[in-house]
Amino acid sequence: MNLTTKKMNLRRALFSGAVLVSMLGGIGLTASNPAQAQPPTQNSIADPDQPDVFYMSSEDIRSAERSLDRNNCALFNYGIKCAYGNAGYRHNILKSVKRGHAVAFKGNGKVLKSYINKVGLDEVVRELQRLDIDYQTARRR
Repeated sequence: MNLTTKKMNLRRALFSGAVLVSMLGGIGLTASNPAQAQPPTQNSIADPDQPDVFYMSSEDIRSAERSLDRNNCALFNYGIKCAYGNAGYRHNILKSVKRGHAVAFKGNGKVLKSYINKVGLDEVVRELQRLDIDYQTARRR
């Protein structure tokens, strides 16, 4: 029994050492070769305080609202909240919509357009980026 315990401890030590070496190796490779970094996409913004979107067409607004609808999102007084398929969050959001504390996105663009008119396009774009919602249509990519 003592020999078995020593073998298990040796395996654990070797495994944890191998994991540590692989993690450090990965960090070293990433730091030494910055060319492997992902190129920025059209939706990414270098400075989040200065969005590069100054105009959203009605097609873009409808596309973003359809995406918000698919992700089980609703518009509250303080902003947009999404469930992303989580049943518990979805239930709470639906309860809030039924009580009138939130407005559900329908995909026709009216709710998002009213939110843009209320807080401004810059704020909406920042929030869509924070939620990882695609707000540009396929023709622009």
